[in-house]
Amino acid sequence: MASANWCVSEEEAREAAGSYAPNLSEVKGAQIPQELYKVVDELERYIHDTWALGRMGDGWTWGPVRDDAKKQHPGLVPTECLSDEEREYDRATAEATVKFLVSRGFDITPPRK
Repeated sequence: MASANWCVSEEEAREAAGSYAPNLSEVKGAQIPQELYKVVDELERYIHDTWALGRMGDGWTWGPVRDDAKKQHPGLVPTECLSDEEREYDRATAEATVKFLVSRGFDITPPRK
């Protein structure tokens, strides 16, 4: 579901950016229950795969260094092949997502085996 973009001009966007102060205080202190770290792991992979699929759809391929002109990126590999530093970006997003859901009272139930 798309939302309307109320910043219709560059001037309005610049004005909004000047007063923009991200606020995550509602999530601050939220803890991820140990049993949900499998969800974090799966989300980490999904986030990376979603990013990679988007890049590949735009014609990007793997390359040893990022090259915007050639549309090459070293991150176009499976999650397991990324360095810990590279994985941290996706993991932080996954953890933030789960913390948000937990802080809002959502019940995340792992699938039964």
